[in-house]
Amino acid sequence: MYATLKFAEGVFSAGLGLSSWVLLNELIGPSKRALVGNMVQGSFATGIVFYALSASFFRHWRQLTWLNAALGAPMVLAAAWAPESPRWLLGKGRPTEAVAVLRRLAAMNGSSLAERYVEAAAATTNTGATSPRGEKQGGGSVADLFRHR
Repeated sequence: MYATLKFAEGVFSAGLGLSSWVLLNELIGPSKRALVGNMVQGSFATGIVFYALSASFFRHWRQLTWLNAALGAPMVLAAAWAPESPRWLLGKGRPTEAVAVLRRLAAMNGSSLAERYVEAAAATTNTGATSPRGEKQGGGSVADLFRHR
């Protein structure tokens, strides 16, 4: 049972980490991505050092596992608080929600959303989502991962 739960923790932690990384880079402006990316990677390295030091205080593996779970619990709350990806919303044909997320993010940053972004979101509703090559995008499947273009 323990090995199964640790396996699930590893799988879900990797998924949470990757999706958080992608969403963070999407929401951070290009001029700050390098700084924020380095801060995230630095905190990861610091966490590894902290975990090793914690093992010297919590000698029993069960105590260390409880500490790990307690420190990871706030990430579940953070994931519930995080905004939905505006790009994902646009790709799913939900431009009104994408604009609402962008407005909320702009307000948090003390600015307002430029009208050109609202117009661009509205344009995706009329034309449908397109790829960078101008191809119309539709629903996808796992088989799309193995197709070559």
